[in-house]
Amino acid sequence: MVHMPGRQIRTPMKGEPAPPPDIAPLPLRISPEGDRRLRELFRTRAVPEPLQRLVEEYIGRKTGKPWDDPMVRERIRTAIRAQKGEYWREGADRRISYRAGYQVMAYLAYHFPVVYFQTLHLFDDLARAGPVKAHLRVLDVGTGPGVVPLALIEWYRQAGAGSLEVTSIEPSLEHREAFQALVPPFARGEVRIRVREPHPSDIRELETRDLPGPFELIVFSNVLNELPDLTDQERANIVCSVSGRLAPGGTILLVEPADLANSTMLRRVVAILAREGLSLLAPCVFPWGGSCPGTECWTFREEAPIRPTRLMAWIGQGSESYRYLNTDLKYSYAVLGTRGETVPKYHLRAGPGILRLSRLGRKLGRRVSVAAALMSGDLGNRDYHVYKLCDGTAMKPVYAMIPSHRRALYGRLSRAGYGRLVILREVLVRRNPAHDAFNLLVDRQSSVEFLPPDGGDRAPSRRPAKGPGGPRRN
Repeated sequence: MVHMPGRQIRTPMKGEPAPPPDIAPLPLRISPEGDRRLRELFRTRAVPEPLQRLVEEYIGRKTGKPWDDPMVRERIRTAIRAQKGEYWREGADRRISYRAGYQVMAYLAYHFPVVYFQTLHLFDDLARAGPVKAHLRVLDVGTGPGVVPLALIEWYRQAGAGSLEVTSIEPSLEHREAFQALVPPFARGEVRIRVREPHPSDIRELETRDLPGPFELIVFSNVLNELPDLTDQERANIVCSVSGRLAPGGTILLVEPADLANSTMLRRVVAILAREGLSLLAPCVFPWGGSCPGTECWTFREEAPIRPTRLMAWIGQGSESYRYLNTDLKYSYAVLGTRGETVPKYHLRAGPGILRLSRLGRKLGRRVSVAAALMSGDLGNRDYHVYKLCDGTAMKPVYAMIPSHRRALYGRLSRAGYGRLVILREVLVRRNPAHDAFNLLVDRQSSVEFLPPDGGDRAPSRRPAKGPGGPRRN
C-alpha cells in the first residue's frame, strides 16, 4: 500500500455535480458499496469484459481480419519479440517503438493488462490515503493507448463517487488512434468523467503553458525509461517542468518497470527531484528525517499475478508461450509533492533504544532494535521469509530474515504492505557476504511493531507474489 496518514473526508451527495475548477473540491470518500466493488475488482484481477472487447474490435478494424485470426496472431507475436529485444538492450542506442500498427497491437496484447492493474493498485492506495479530491484533474504524460485513463475510468465506475477530468500527452499518431478507439467508448455513459483528446506533443519539447490545469495528479507511467538518450538530470528536469502545473496539495506519480536498471534509475531521479524542491511522499519512509542519499537502491512492489486477457491467452497459444504471457505484477514507483505539501512522517530520536541501519556494521553478532520501512514483498524460500528494509541511512542492503515456522509474524508482515514502517526489536545482526548486505534474524526473542500502531493488520489482503530470489541464508 501507499502508507500516508489519512485526512477528514465526506461522502458526496448522490447526483452532486462536479465543482467549478476554481473552487477547491473536498476530498473523496469511498462508499461501503464502492469499497466492496473495488475489492472484488482486485480479487478477480481481470481486465473488464467491455474493455477486452474494445481492444479486440480495434485490432479487427486495424487488420481487416478477426482479432483471433492465425495470421494476426503470428504478426503480433513477431512484434512482441521485437519489442522485448529492444527493451532489454541497454545504453543510449536503446529505442523502444510502439508507433507502427502491429507494435501498438503488441503493446495492447502484452504490456497493457499489467500497466492497467499497476495503475489501479496505485490510485486505489492514493484514494484511500486521503489526498485525492472529489473532483480530480489528472495529467497523464505519455499516455500511449490510454492505459492510465482506462484504469481511472474503471476505478471511478466501481467507486461510484467523485468526478474525473483527464488530460493526456502522446506524440505517437498510432497510439492516439488507439486511444480514441478505446478511451471515449469505455467512458461512455459516465457523466462524472471527462476525457480530453490527447495533446500530440513530445514531452522533451513540451510547452507546459499550453496545457490546461492546474492538476491534482500528474502521472508518468513507464515514460522516463523510454528516454534512454537523456541523463538522470535531464529526466528530472522534465518532471520539474511539468510539476509547474501541479495544484496546491497535488501529487506526482512516477512508475517504472521493476528490473534493476529502470528501478535504480527511478531512485536516482527521485533523489535529484528531492534536491530540486519536490518532496517524496511514498513509498520511502525516513524515520530519522532527511532524505535518501541516492544510492543504487533496487526496490519494487509486487502483487498477485493478474489473469491474462483473451487476447494474451490467444497470442500465447502454441510453442514458447512463456514469451507472450505477461501476468506478473512487479513495478517501482514514487509519489511526490511540492515542498511544504508533505504528509507527516514518524521522526525518531537517535539513542540506545533503536539503531540506525547505517550502524549495523558495529553490531555484528549482537541483538538490536531497528525502525525501517518494508521495501519488498517476500523474497524468501521454504526456509526463510525475507524482506528488504530501508530507513534512509543504510549504504548497504539490509534484509529481515524470518524463519518459516514463525507463521503468525510472517502473516502480520505480509499484510502490512509495501512501504510500511515497522520496528523490529531484539533482532540478531549477521553479515550477508554473498550480497554485501546485512541480515537481521527475527527469531523467538524478537518482536515487531507498526507505525501507525493501529494499521498493521488492517491493510487489504493482497497476497504478494514471490520475488526473483532473495539473499541466501548465511
